Amino acid sequence: MHTSVHRLGLERGPPEARKHIEPPKLSKVSVVIENHMWSDLTAYLVRDGVRFRLGRVGSQEREQFDVGRFLGSATSYGLQADPLGSAPIVSENVQSAPAAVVRWTLGAKGWMSAVTVR
Repeated sequence: MHTSVHRLGLERGPPEARKHIEPPKLSKVSVVIENHMWSDLTAYLVRDGVRFRLGRVGSQEREQFDVGRFLGSATSYGLQADPLGSAPIVSENVQSAPAAVVRWTLGAKGWMSAVTVR
């Protein structure tokens, strides 16, 4: 890859500074969603107005999702659940640090939900 960058003339700085270009480290944040509702749902992470699909969480089930690839360097985001046959449920704004575990518990009624960060 270094060769292709060199051919395109995209390198910057003195040669010794260009030897080891490392990609930015991804945040290792996990989101655990506990669904106590009576219907399955599709979970999303929402950052800067863009929805990223995390996956499906069955009724009365718990799933864990690694979300670092969606966050980049962001530390503020929201969660959204789309239960089958019901209106979407949106969490409060979540602030987390790297290596955090965010737990979103959705009660039997969608409005009965809570977010905790550890």
